[in-house]
Amino acid sequence: FFDQFSQGGFANMFDQVFSNAYGGQPRQKGQDLRIDMHISFGEAYTGTSKTFELNGGRVAVDFKAGLLNGQKFRLAGKGAPHPVNTSLPNGDLVVTIHVIPQADFILEGTNIWVERNLPWYDIMLGCNLTILTPEGHVAIKVPKGSFPGKTLRIKEKGFPIYGTEEKGAILCRLNATYPELDDVQLEYIEQIRTHKHTA
Repeated sequence: FFDQFSQGGFANMFDQVFSNAYGGQPRQKGQDLRIDMHISFGEAYTGTSKTFELNGGRVAVDFKAGLLNGQKFRLAGKGAPHPVNTSLPNGDLVVTIHVIPQADFILEGTNIWVERNLPWYDIMLGCNLTILTPEGHVAIKVPKGSFPGKTLRIKEKGFPIYGTEEKGAILCRLNATYPELDDVQLEYIEQIRTHKHTA
């Protein structure tokens, strides 16, 4: 008789009674805890370490490079203890990632979009330029015969793919500017237009 009402037996009975009263199954572990973790673009790119204050203690977690907005992590046994039967496992800790946007980089999956403004004639004639990436400046070549709005792709320079050594691409959109031209320069353009119309 005493064994039936020992702490474990009483807790199991209490859990069973209250679970049935609310129409549910006996809870086999503690309640899950949910945390929204807000991080910078840089932390998402390189990975980060965070410490959470939970249940009177601390939980330290290392996150790898390549954290994406909306990504969820479930840490088994790091949630709340069972409300009645402490011999049962704790619930889980569910962490949802929220990445604070950065104006210089637009993330699309694991590809990073950047933009460069340059004179229309540099786009058409081709040129060399540098673009800013999360790891610094990278030199790229604009091919001759390009056009405004063209996208240049640089493989393996984009956002890390979580849990791997791979990265997405940098996608650089070329936006044309139209500097003011003098009469001589405009005359050259007029000659090109006339030649095209008569060819």
